[in-house]
Amino acid sequence: MVKYFLNNKTLILKLAKRDIDSKYKGSLMGGFWAIVNPVIMLCVYSFVFSEVFKAKWGTLEGGKGTFAVVLFAGLIIFNFLAECLSRGPVLFTSNVNYVKKVVFPLGCLPFSIVLSAIFNFLISFVILIVAELIVFGTLPFTVLYFPLFIVPLFIIGFSLIVIFSTIGVFFRDIAQAIPIIITFLMFLSPIFYPLSAIPKSFQDIMVCNPLAFLIENARDILIFGRSIPVEKYAMLYTASFIFLAVAMKIFKSAKKGFADVL
Repeated sequence: MVKYFLNNKTLILKLAKRDIDSKYKGSLMGGFWAIVNPVIMLCVYSFVFSEVFKAKWGTLEGGKGTFAVVLFAGLIIFNFLAECLSRGPVLFTSNVNYVKKVVFPLGCLPFSIVLSAIFNFLISFVILIVAELIVFGTLPFTVLYFPLFIVPLFIIGFSLIVIFSTIGVFFRDIAQAIPIIITFLMFLSPIFYPLSAIPKSFQDIMVCNPLAFLIENARDILIFGRSIPVEKYAMLYTASFIFLAVAMKIFKSAKKGFADVL
């Protein structure tokens, strides 16, 4: 995968830039919206949960905005994967002109989309760090471990794009089902509530949700200052690479039939 990226990096970066630019094309503020959107959302969460609901995140102490910052830490993980999931099914069907070109490297398209999603993720991450400094006044030292955590996260996001873009070529209905699945996952994942807030009997079931694992551990690193055990890192990296291998196998087996279907 790394070799493929390096061999086609110029094309991939051009496609990623085009994708990012197309989102804000024609708007007065242009790419500045990439910063404004998450800032507005964080402000809304801060007002609603701090002023309206007076919500607290478990036993965590802090000033106004504490709940919103903890929520936002989980939300940026979810939003990244949700973007990868939602854009996958229409990737090849909306780029038929590329698919039918004999010499075009199709693998560049998933790379460009995941880079676009990473761009949005990194902007939200910087906003989270600034908000955390404002609310808590400091950052836990475990933030330094976050790069180790996001590598498998990005691999999982890329794998989701590859799998669902392949499925989307042959089963167009998947694009209609994805928004329902994303909404379902959003409320079944510990984004708006801590895992400890749900009954013990359901916690065991929730642990089976990969999103719960990613969100809870991201919060441990970014907010609570708890480092992840080496075994969890090993499990995360192993699972992400297995998922990638399965995704690439599906893509390579199916791509020969893309032109016939499209």
